[in-house]
Amino acid sequence: MTAIPLIIVVAFAFGFPGWYGATLFLILSACALICGCSEAFDMMLIEERGKQQLCLSVYAVLMLLSVCARFYSLGITLTALYIMMAFMLIFKSVPRRESVASIIISLGIAMYICWNLLFMARVYFLNGACDMEGRMLLLYMIICTKMADIGAYAVGTYTARRAGGNHKLSPFLSPNKSWEGLIGGTIFSVVAALALLAVPGMTTYCGRPVFGVVSAIVFGILASLIGLVGDLAESALKRSAGLKDSGKVPGLGGMLDVLDSLIFVAPLYYAYVVSVLW
Repeated sequence: MTAIPLIIVVAFAFGFPGWYGATLFLILSACALICGCSEAFDMMLIEERGKQQLCLSVYAVLMLLSVCARFYSLGITLTALYIMMAFMLIFKSVPRRESVASIIISLGIAMYICWNLLFMARVYFLNGACDMEGRMLLLYMIICTKMADIGAYAVGTYTARRAGGNHKLSPFLSPNKSWEGLIGGTIFSVVAALALLAVPGMTTYCGRPVFGVVSAIVFGILASLIGLVGDLAESALKRSAGLKDSGKVPGLGGMLDVLDSLIFVAPLYYAYVVSVLW
């Protein structure tokens, strides 16, 4: 009930031509970044979080707009200004270890969530707001990574029901993760990466292939493994806060629970695409 409407809205963001889809993508991205950062602030119990969270939210939205406009030098300026503003919030009072630590944590949240996930927007707007090829390349990354999640859940759940259960991968961080699930997720991701090669326009840019059979297999494997690292990293945050879910999205847990596997895949995927094209 929650996932299907979300998938439909995301499909519109990728399928609507020109600025219609781009605007919807920007709105979705801004909401995802702001909600994800808010969940991280909640888990880390940052004191006096109001101004810090507002500052980070403004930074995330402005960074999204700079990526949309492909004005990447502005992103450098915005990052420097955000770091300065974060510290200026404690200039009016006697600095305490807790207040300084909260600033450092908020900067870490910006790096962990905003900096990484903004590379998804960079792929989407690879050649401007009206470019469909960048959108398809981003959709390729999302599908392959999420198929790893689906495969890991399906195979892990099935093997857990066997006599003796399955082999736990990281019982302290995520008791449901298993080696069998990792293998199943990797297979699902590789199959998806290969199958999508047959979809016209999915893995090409200006007529040039970005992925071949070998590179698709390698990406399918890496999407599963790196996505797992992102999943476990987010699980570490939740376990440290004593939480099962990062938020209260019905059926999905929280925004970070939806985005966790994409966080570390996004910058590496962007680096690969750029290195192939340019």
